[in-house]
Amino acid sequence: MTDAQSDLETIQGFKEVTVLKLDGSSLDVKVKKLNLRQLARYGNVLGDSSQMVELFTGLEPEAVDEIDPDSGQRIIEIGQKINHPIWTRFVMKHADYLNQLNAVLGEKAKLVKDSTTMLAASLSNSQSGSGDTPTK
Repeated sequence: MTDAQSDLETIQGFKEVTVLKLDGSSLDVKVKKLNLRQLARYGNVLGDSSQMVELFTGLEPEAVDEIDPDSGQRIIEIGQKINHPIWTRFVMKHADYLNQLNAVLGEKAKLVKDSTTMLAASLSNSQSGSGDTPTK
């Protein structure tokens, strides 16, 4: 593949390939660059060949069932080559967001704990002091 082809595929958002069907005929499919919603789904279908082919091509399950397994594997390899680096960055950014959220929640939890400790100490002092005050 030349750099010009890579650039064109990036601009178009897909790579067109011809695959074999189980009956021996061929089928032209577009292995596409996934959008954000599809990238989120990608992590859930890793390891499920038929769902990965569906995701990368947009084919219906019935059409995927007609694709030769070797051709299906080729679609997956191309789809991963296009999308896995993007998905990895997507996941790493998501992990950064979760780490930031955990830090904020940790600070909030510490404030709640400190407030609870101060309130408990205040209640304890007010209860222990109530018996020391003479009443008239």
